[in-house]
Amino acid sequence: MQQGVDCNDNNPCNGAESCDTLQHTCKVGTKKDGVACNLAGGASGLCKSGQCARATCGDAHVDSGEQCDDGNMVNNDGCDNNCTTSGCGNGVTAGTEQCDSMGESVSCDINCTVATCGDNTLNTTRGEQCDNGP
Repeated sequence: MQQGVDCNDNNPCNGAESCDTLQHTCKVGTKKDGVACNLAGGASGLCKSGQCARATCGDAHVDSGEQCDDGNMVNNDGCDNNCTTSGCGNGVTAGTEQCDSMGESVSCDINCTVATCGDNTLNTTRGEQCDNGP
């Protein structure tokens, strides 16, 4: 691990040690890739090639703030490129969605179709008071 890796025991690991996140202690050796670790300052990280690297979407490890992380940046495969579960309302327009604004917006209905008067979907953000379809 790199110097300054915080093992939650108030002692940073030195360059020859790695962080045992289960026991929160430093030990000689290298943790295998994919094991969670803490960077200096308490930020979450992930062991990659023996180093603690900042956790990011697409690193195949579900971190705080992520619903999923399948290790790729492909949309509509169950886990989209913003690490949210594929589907309407996650902010990624994919599959049969016409739009996806993570909810109702002026241009997009809650069901991820383009908002228009007469589409049989009430959109109060657009100012609609009713929408009974065509």
